[in-house]
Amino acid sequence: MTDAGTAKISGPEVARIRKALGLFQRELAERLGVKVETVVAWESGRNRCRGPAARMLAELAREHQAAELAHARRIVADADAS
Repeated sequence: MTDAGTAKISGPEVARIRKALGLFQRELAERLGVKVETVVAWESGRNRCRGPAARMLAELAREHQAAELAHARRIVADADAS
């Protein structure tokens, strides 16, 4: 991916993010406001995810990563408190 103004996300990366979020292609399409066919085209490499959809997908990935980190920190804190 490049800077926020010209964000582009490769097909394998779209699929990796979608799976990490635990979403079906239909669900990701709904969240990004695109057609399922668009997500399929991204993941197959026919098209690249770019522009507003790429920025939204990157933000979803960041939010997910932050939530996972917070969860891991809670687990460690709970273990330390025991």
